[in-house]
Amino acid sequence: MVEIPRRNVFFSQRDFQHAWNLGSKPLGLIRGLRSRHQLVQKSLSDAAHFLGGALLSEGFALFHNGGLPLLERRSGKLIEEILLHPNPNSRDDRYVPIRIGLHLSHAGLQTTRMRYWNPPSRAPSSIASIDLGALEMPPRWVIWNLGLDHETLIDLVDSVQALALPWFKVFENERELYRRLFRLEISHVGLDTALELVIAEFGEYEGARFLSECILSDPKLGSRVREQSLRILRAQRSGGVGHDQVSNLATIAACFGLLGK
Repeated sequence: MVEIPRRNVFFSQRDFQHAWNLGSKPLGLIRGLRSRHQLVQKSLSDAAHFLGGALLSEGFALFHNGGLPLLERRSGKLIEEILLHPNPNSRDDRYVPIRIGLHLSHAGLQTTRMRYWNPPSRAPSSIASIDLGALEMPPRWVIWNLGLDHETLIDLVDSVQALALPWFKVFENERELYRRLFRLEISHVGLDTALELVIAEFGEYEGARFLSECILSDPKLGSRVREQSLRILRAQRSGGVGHDQVSNLATIAACFGLLGK
């Protein structure tokens, strides 16, 4: 029998997605499907309670989101979440492959985004949503195989404590957050989200400073953002946000009048 590793590591998202989508061979018997369901529930419960116990002193509490384990901590305007996602394609009755997702939200971002979000009532508060492995060096995608042994849970806790907690901590310290935002040192936060976060945390004048120092100072990016922002202002419309970073930056700058501050 092939030995199953505690975790499978992928340095290509394509390879990871292929492995995640492939899963394993389906079980043919109803009894097998029932035992599989029980294994998934037990493995997830064991992992969630083990991780929750390890992070209890850090202020995390265990909840369930649609039946899936969710560890959550609230710190001021921040909502920090650690989610356990089982692989829906796996049918092996020996182990349960899962992903560990990190989701970070900021209550002030929803208010900031209502200026230009359509419809404004649906403006999200999300800063970033990433896989835990993205914080490793080099970044990677990881599938954890639960149910093999107790050491898998220990490794999982060690990774969360070493990677997720320091990443969350940056956003909790106002001075450190300010410094890192202006130095563009926060991983997995795009320029447009960084600008929104500066406005939400430190106000519009600091947003104008961030725009000037970190965006407009870039010869190629800055000229495009400035041009699109002025075009939005001349047209007297709010612009729009989507997957194009330049358009997002221009929209934010125009809606808050950052070019003139």
